[in-house]
Amino acid sequence: MKSTNKSSFTLLEIVVVLFIMSLIYTVGVTTFSKNMLEKEAYYNLKKVLLNKINTPNTLIELYILSDFSAILTKNGTIVDDNFELPQNIEFFTFLQDDTLKDKFGYFLYDDYLHEVVFKYTIYPNGSSTKAVIRINDWYYTYFSYFEDLKKFEYLNEAQEYLLQNEIKNSMAVIND
Repeated sequence: MKSTNKSSFTLLEIVVVLFIMSLIYTVGVTTFSKNMLEKEAYYNLKKVLLNKINTPNTLIELYILSDFSAILTKNGTIVDDNFELPQNIEFFTFLQDDTLKDKFGYFLYDDYLHEVVFKYTIYPNGSSTKAVIRINDWYYTYFSYFEDLKKFEYLNEAQEYLLQNEIKNSMAVIND
């Protein structure tokens, strides 16, 4: 008689290994996805605001006050008086020069008038304020409607890009 000595894995061992691998995969993918969403969240401020309000056909306004606090309103009613923004973010309106920041008036909150240094509005039809937002030394353009964000190294490049699109859009209207 010949004796054969085969070594192989049992079905139970294979199932345990597959279970452990799927568990590691699930934890890894969900953690990675969550980190990517949080990282992108500040790069697309419009998406963050729409997700926070989550009500269609609503006027959404984000007021950035002089003390860098942010107040979020929905149809004129305060929804979040402590809206969290990253500390390394800076806002520019369309064609706004770094040294010539426009004043956006004042916002009455807690019986005190607070100076507004930036106001970002999303209208009920989905359009929004044109703006350039600086995050981590990159400038991102925010269009009126649904164009994708563009990333620029310098403020003047971002403003020029917005201006070129503004001219193209006005020419398209004239030619129609």
